[in-house]
Amino acid sequence: MKHFKREKNLKIPLLKERIHSYTLPNGIRIFTKKLPHLFSVNIGIWVPGGSAMEPEGKEGLAHLLEHLFFKGTKTRTTRDIMEAIECKGGQINAFTTQEYTCFYIKTLTEYLPLATEILSDILKNSTFDEIEKERNVILEEISLLEDTPEDIILDLFHQFVWQKHPLSRPILGTARSIRKLTKKDITSFYRKVYSAHNVVITVVGNFDDRELLQNFRYGFQDFPDKPIKNKAQQKPLFHTGVKHHSRNISQMHFCLGYPAPSINDQERFICELASNILGGGSTSRLFYRVREQEGLAYNIFSFHDLFRHAGTFGIYAGVAPENFKKVVDIILDEIEKLKKEEISADELNLYRQELKGEFLLAHEHAETHMTRIGKSIIYNGQVLSVEEILSTLDRITPAQICMFFRKYCTPQQTALVSLGPVKYKIHGKNFL
Repeated sequence: MKHFKREKNLKIPLLKERIHSYTLPNGIRIFTKKLPHLFSVNIGIWVPGGSAMEPEGKEGLAHLLEHLFFKGTKTRTTRDIMEAIECKGGQINAFTTQEYTCFYIKTLTEYLPLATEILSDILKNSTFDEIEKERNVILEEISLLEDTPEDIILDLFHQFVWQKHPLSRPILGTARSIRKLTKKDITSFYRKVYSAHNVVITVVGNFDDRELLQNFRYGFQDFPDKPIKNKAQQKPLFHTGVKHHSRNISQMHFCLGYPAPSINDQERFICELASNILGGGSTSRLFYRVREQEGLAYNIFSFHDLFRHAGTFGIYAGVAPENFKKVVDIILDEIEKLKKEEISADELNLYRQELKGEFLLAHEHAETHMTRIGKSIIYNGQVLSVEEILSTLDRITPAQICMFFRKYCTPQQTALVSLGPVKYKIHGKNFL
């Protein structure tokens, strides 16, 4: 039997990526990456305007505006917009975050001209006439969120730790704020945020470069290019302590968290790996101890939320109320272990390979490339390649993981927000 030599370093063509950039005459920036083996093209329009840019008292404005872009233009109805893409097998949608909004289309390559025309039409020519109908839709969305404890607890956590800073505002807004929004509020926010100099376009998939640029020049050449003065926001202050929200439900849902590196901080990669070790999956320390050994929770995981000037690192769990304090004590105990003793090189490498594997598998999808490129430009003005990200993860040492937990996860920097029966709440004086 013939023996084959095993290659020491697996060569993945994906790592050697070529990203091209173009700038339209009005200042719109376009970033492209070709994946010629695909049948499709993914287009993302990124605007650095999310809930953190809303005027005080106008919570939910950015999200309502996102909805209204799909509710008709001067020449198209809502159904016209959706049929143009979805009846050809494609997808069209958008999402709003605290710091940006993204509109995207995935469609077969042959429909690229139509996709760019649709995107330019909704961003330039939306009438914003269906305010009352969409207001009701969002009120239902808020009600759904409030009926989902595992989702609303994350909003409550951010509201507590960021308090009066714009990052604390719920992306959906509140029922009270949504009812008060007017068309004047909407058009004013649109003019404030949606300028050519703010717009970033990312395109990933199978396309012809010349055709692509011609389509964007034609569709976006008359997009407003007025200069916009964005008011510098004060750096958010992470608030610590204990906050309980009383609700008569069968579980106690909670987030235990700390301040963390921002999206522009090199330590964010250390935080991602530390998060994976503590509660990233079924092999993580918390999952193994809380679920597998103790049987105290079905769902427990850690998270790292990244913003321009701040970040949060935390753990979520939903548990029986009588087990709330015990699970919190276990979490703190596992964090203390990671602070006191360095993780072994072999164990660290297992978690590193898991994180790298998940990252690469996600990049089998073109929309993941589109999102990575768009967020990189919005936040950093340049694209961090797949290869650079993997190399950065490879350089993280056990000592850096230990120092991360010592630096960020201290009693003085701890926040605990819970939602459930008041009888089982933890009092701050007994916790911190």
